[in-house]
Amino acid sequence: MSGYRKTNISLSECLAYTLVWHNDVCNFWSHFLPLLVWLPWLCLLSLTHHLSQPFYYPLLCFWFGSCAYALFSSIAHLFGAKSHLVRNVCFMVDYIGISIYTAGGGVYSIYHQLPLSSSLYDYLFPLVCLHLLACVVAALFGSLSRFFWFRQRFLVRALAFFPAYVICITPFTLRMLSCASTGQDCIWPTFHLHFLSILLTWIVVFFFVSKIPERLAPGGFDVFPHSHTLFHISAVALTSMQMYIFPQDSEIRKTQLLEKVSPSFMTLILPFLVMICVGLVQVLFLAFLLMRGVLVPHGVGSTLSSLHGGPHTVDTPSANGGPCY
Repeated sequence: MSGYRKTNISLSECLAYTLVWHNDVCNFWSHFLPLLVWLPWLCLLSLTHHLSQPFYYPLLCFWFGSCAYALFSSIAHLFGAKSHLVRNVCFMVDYIGISIYTAGGGVYSIYHQLPLSSSLYDYLFPLVCLHLLACVVAALFGSLSRFFWFRQRFLVRALAFFPAYVICITPFTLRMLSCASTGQDCIWPTFHLHFLSILLTWIVVFFFVSKIPERLAPGGFDVFPHSHTLFHISAVALTSMQMYIFPQDSEIRKTQLLEKVSPSFMTLILPFLVMICVGLVQVLFLAFLLMRGVLVPHGVGSTLSSLHGGPHTVDTPSANGGPCY
């Protein structure tokens, strides 16, 4: 309800706003600071994991996706007040970052989390392609929700990523069932942490969809800690836990998995890169439609007159079209 930045500002003003207390500053720092921590952490992990070995390609995809979504989200929240066009394009790129992260997590799960007795090892490449397609479609619906289904936009975005999440969680679910029924595929050092990461996933979704706590006390959480910042913090906790769990799982099961999986550049890295390129081309196409006026973001029509004369202080959702994350 308050705490918005000026709109139609310069790039230097966008950078200056990182040190000003407003309702998006915590959204920026809550992803940018973890990125600065993750990068050296992953560099240290790379010293103990020979990433040139094809076995670690799924882990590499996950690491790349984790850093991509934190970077793209930081950029979106940093430059979101530049203009309506920049804001919408930045957040469409942000959805691509989330898709890359989801894709990396799913690729890792498909290759390194399936129970050793699973017959799905014969269909790894089709499963990977299906998952990457689901991630691209999720990003598309996330982008379109900026122009359609505005009242249900957060629910639409959550549901758009649900099919990809199902693929992500299925390999561990099968391994859990195998552990419970046969006593095999149990990895006790990290087993309980997987359940904690699943709980964190639903906490992430809860904050994203529910808009709590600001829904309970309108205006009382405008700057901090509103739901989107709590969504960021819980997502960072989830990713950090996965970064801790996944390398351990891979090392513990490496001998057995080497007999089952054989990722390569053509069957894993190339489809992953194609998915990223398709997602970025998708954003370029939607940005073109946006510039041509074919797509009109919610709230723009009612604010053009107030924004036409230059920078304008925005203090209410009605003047800004709402917090369109």
